[in-house]
Formats: sequence, structure tokens, C-alpha cells
Amino acid sequence: QAELSYFKPYFYNADTSLMSKVFYRDFGSYQVPLAIERRVGAEATVAHRMKYNKHVTGTFSLGIEHIDVSEGDGKKIGSLYSKYNIPISERAKQLEGGLFLSLSPALLYDTRDNATVTRKGTMASLRFDEEIGVIVYEDGGFIVHADKFSIDIIYKINRTDVEVIGNKYDNPKLMEIQE
Repeated sequence: QAELSYFKPYFYNADTSLMSKVFYRDFGSYQVPLAIERRVGAEATVAHRMKYNKHVTGTFSLGIEHIDVSEGDGKKIGSLYSKYNIPISERAKQLEGGLFLSLSPALLYDTRDNATVTRKGTMASLRFDEEIGVIVYEDGGFIVHADKFSIDIIYKINRTDVEVIGNKYDNPKLMEIQE
């Protein structure tokens, strides 16, 4: 695993900061049994201390990540699937990775006297993380796909303009995607 981070404490003004990082992670998957996940991505977070209360900070993070899921132990998983009469073709559905966008707004309440050696104070954080799948086509079009969205929109980039082609129910190209 590797990560390179950059922190700018005064981004535009004294109440705003910027944290950015690029990373590579290679580990055993905690979601797919006996699989290996390789993740490459980048994330940027902007934090702004609120003027009405110096203890409250709002943040917004935007990230992009490519996840590659591969077989970790093919013989062992094959024997488990055959033991329980599950077709090995079902395994391919578990090994799907892809490109994902992450959006994460957050609020932080911090009254600590010192961030590293705290003697008194409270810290509370409320964060919402949303991961959105992105499917890219060879012609330059892409789809933003998430379970919480009822309509997926594909954009076709033609030099300078962005064209909305339609939703997944009207476009046969989008119907190929299995939900």
C-alpha cells in the first residue's frame, strides 16, 4: 500500500484548508471471500471553519477510484462452489470492479484543547459517503450508475459540448447493463 498526501492549511483564507491524496492499495477483499482488491485513486477534501461557531467545521470530499477485483485462490473457491452446487459462473459477478466517484459532505464539532495530546474537550463527526459507479464506453460516453438513482444518464462528449442521450429505460445501449 502507498499513499501520497498534501495538506495546505491556508487555502484561499485562514478558515479554509485543502487536503489531497493519491493512493494505491492491494489487499485481501473484505467484501468478496478469497479475492484480492487493487485500488488506485485520488481524493481532495476542502474544509471550512464556520464563522458563527469556531468549533464547527464543514468539509466536502470528492474522489475517484478504480477498483480491480481478482481471484485470490481459484482452486479453493472452485471446490467451495462445487460443494454447494453453485455454478462457478456466479463467481464472475462477485469479481466485478470498476471506476467509482465518491462524494462525502461532513460536519465536525471539535472543542479539544490540542489535537495530538488532548486533555479536555469533545470531538464529534457526522459524515455521509456516497460511492457512484461510472461505466465508460469506447466511444467516450459514460454512465453514472448508483443504486439510489432511479435514472442513469449517459453523456457523450463531442469535443466541447456534453449531450444528454437519455435514461436507461429509453436507451437500448443502457439496457445492456445488468442491475
